[in-house]
Amino acid sequence: PEPWARRVYMEAMAAGAILSEHKGRVMSLDFNGSGELMLSTGEDDRLCVYSCQSGQLQRAVQSPRYGVGIARFTHDPLSVICASRAGEAGAAGGAAGGGRRGAG
Repeated sequence: PEPWARRVYMEAMAAGAILSEHKGRVMSLDFNGSGELMLSTGEDDRLCVYSCQSGQLQRAVQSPRYGVGIARFTHDPLSVICASRAGEAGAAGGAAGGGRRGAG
């Protein structure tokens, strides 16, 4: 490709938004079926839901005891399922006190 074509392509790939609500790395992203909402999870054990239209944070949930790993929207556009990070080294509530419930 011509040099000008590469420049146009790279400009088109510019960041659309920065997820500044997370302190640390973003762990997962997902969009609901209609594409109206996006969720993110981060190393800070927060799950955040954003409006794709406005880019505004709609809701944030903190999970310090079990942590938040990967999260996904379900078939219901307003429901989310997420995995705990409690078993990971360094996760809040991990080996220091986040044992499994009902064990023993």
